[in-house]
Amino acid sequence: MKKYKLIKWYPSLSNIMPIGFEVCKNEKLCNYSNLQHKFNALSLDEVENNPEFWEEIKEKEWEITSQVLEVRAAFLYGYTIKSVKRLSDNEIFSVGDKVDNVYNTIIGFEITDDNNIRVKLKRNDSEVVVGLLLNSLKIRKYLFKTEDDVEIFDGDNFYLIGKEFTLKYWDFKTHNYIGNEIYLKDKVKFSNEKSAQYYIDLNKPQYSLKEIEEAMYAVGFNTSSTSSVKRRILNLKK
Repeated sequence: MKKYKLIKWYPSLSNIMPIGFEVCKNEKLCNYSNLQHKFNALSLDEVENNPEFWEEIKEKEWEITSQVLEVRAAFLYGYTIKSVKRLSDNEIFSVGDKVDNVYNTIIGFEITDDNNIRVKLKRNDSEVVVGLLLNSLKIRKYLFKTEDDVEIFDGDNFYLIGKEFTLKYWDFKTHNYIGNEIYLKDKVKFSNEKSAQYYIDLNKPQYSLKEIEEAMYAVGFNTSSTSSVKRRILNLKK
């Protein structure tokens, strides 16, 4: 809701409107009025297009939730913002968080000249840093870490392997992680198909003793070594 305050009185105003008098926009009636004096309505044009008399009241959109004192240079100290709360939805953004943007990692914050918060972002494969306003960002929720040690966030795609070593591609455009936690709980997860397939090849029982024997002979194992390996495999199946 837009709000303005009177910074200079003019004769056509009511005497009950002193300097500092505040009015807010009434969307239904398309005018401005004060909650205590609704009968003194002002047109949109009178308020919004007269900056000499009316100044818009900017509602604070953020607050700092964490900052640390750091050395900037020799004998020079300053506070560095580590996390900020967006007051419109109470979402907290912190250095290191992932956001829904091509430049997806928060590396810092700075206060702009018009008292907004600019969020500094970069992506993993680039040294380029961009700045976006806080109200344009959406946090990506951390979900889990894959078997190949990659952190997965809400919106990421990944591969999963079921009990029968079936390989499936999990696409967030068609599947949501939220609501499928039970289904995904007992699945082995990888960030890429190559790693997932290697896991299957390494762990899935899929070769006969004859195939193993032929492979060992092919790389130079003698009969004694090959027989020993066959006996070991047979014992594992007991």
